[in-house]
Amino acid sequence: MSLPVITPLLNRLESHPQRRAVVLIGGVLLWGLWTLVNADRININQGFGFDVLYGELAQDFPGRMAAGVNRFWLARSFPSLLVYGLLKMSFVSPTPDHVITAFILLNTISVGVVAWMWLKISDLLRLQSLGFWFGAIALFLNFFVLKELTYISVRTDAVAYAIGIAMFYAYLTRNTLALYGLTLIGSFTWSSAIYMGGFFLLFPRDDRPALAPQPITRWPWRFALAALPSIGAFIYMHALIPGEHDYLNRGVPIESVGYLSAAIAVAYLFFSLAELLKDQRLIQWSAWRSYLTSKSFYITLIFLGAIDYATGQLATAPGNDSTFGHNLYLRILTSILQPGVFWLAHVLYWGPLIILITFLWQPMCKAIRTYGMGLTVWMLFSVMLALGSESRHLS
Repeated sequence: MSLPVITPLLNRLESHPQRRAVVLIGGVLLWGLWTLVNADRININQGFGFDVLYGELAQDFPGRMAAGVNRFWLARSFPSLLVYGLLKMSFVSPTPDHVITAFILLNTISVGVVAWMWLKISDLLRLQSLGFWFGAIALFLNFFVLKELTYISVRTDAVAYAIGIAMFYAYLTRNTLALYGLTLIGSFTWSSAIYMGGFFLLFPRDDRPALAPQPITRWPWRFALAALPSIGAFIYMHALIPGEHDYLNRGVPIESVGYLSAAIAVAYLFFSLAELLKDQRLIQWSAWRSYLTSKSFYITLIFLGAIDYATGQLATAPGNDSTFGHNLYLRILTSILQPGVFWLAHVLYWGPLIILITFLWQPMCKAIRTYGMGLTVWMLFSVMLALGSESRHLS
C-alpha cells in the first residue's frame, strides 16, 4: 500500500484529538487480556520458565533473599518485589498461577506505560500522523511484545522496556529528578539500566548555542575514534575464534565461519560509530568542560557508585553470574557464530525497524546529535550492545 493511500487513512483515524490514545491504550488492554487467556505459555518450572528465581522471589521475597541471592539476581529483583507486594496487599496466596497472573498484570501496566510515554514523546517531538503510527508499530508489533512476553511472563523485560522509554522522555524534558529515580529502580531491574541512566545524568540535555552540534571538519578524528573499539573487538574476536569449537552443537567449529563473521561485525561497528561520532563537540575541550566542571557531574558519579556498592552489600550470596568480562565475552562470541547473525536476530526480534535504521542511519545520527551529547553517548553504548545476538538485552 503506497503512502498516498496510507496517509489519508491515518488522517481519518486521527480526526479526533484523543483517538491516538484510545487506540493505543485500548490495544494494550486487549494485549493484556490475550496474554491472560493465552494457552501457549511456557510450562517449565511450573510456568516460571528458565529464570525460576524471579517467580521464587515473588512468592516469598524475604525468605528467598534469606536463602541466598547473589548480586546478579538482586540487580533484577525489583519486578519480583512488586509482584510479592501486590499479592500480599491483595491477600492472595502466592501459588505459581497467581504469581504468573500478577506478572501478566505488571507486564500489561508496563506496556501501557510505554504507550503513554510514546504519546508524550510524539507530542514533544511534534510528530505527524505517519511518524507517530510508524513508531507505534515499531514499539508494539514485534516478536518481543506479541510473542515473547505472552509466552514467558515471569521476567523483568517489560518493566525494563517501560523504564527505558521513560528515561528517554525524562532526558528530553530535562527532568533530572525523574532520571535519578528511574536509574535507581532500573539498576534493580535490568543490567544496562545503570549505564543508560548514568549517561543521561552525566551529560544532560543542553540547548545552549555553545554546545550546538557541528560536524567534525577534520574527518580523520571520527574514523580514529571509531577505529579504537573496532580494532579492540577484532583482536578479541581473532583470539576467541580458534578456542571455540562446535559452540552451536551442529558439528561445525566456529572457525569455519568465524573470520567472515568477525569481518562483518567489525565493519558494522566501525561504520556505525564513525557516523555517530561525526560531532565536533566530542573533540572540543569547551564542550567537555561544561560537564566536567559542574557539581551535578560528580554528584551523579557518587550516586552511581552508591548504587553499585548497594547491590554488592544487599546481596545475600556470593558471586555474580554476569560480570563485565563475561558480558563482553558473550557479546563478542554471539556476534560471530554466523556471518551477520546479530543483525538478523535483531530484525527477527524487533521487526523491520532495524532494516530502516540500517538504511537511514546517517539522518538518524544527525537527528540524535541535535538532542545533546548525552543521547549521542547513549547511542554509542547501544551500538556496542547490539553486537550481541540475544536481542532481548536491548529491551
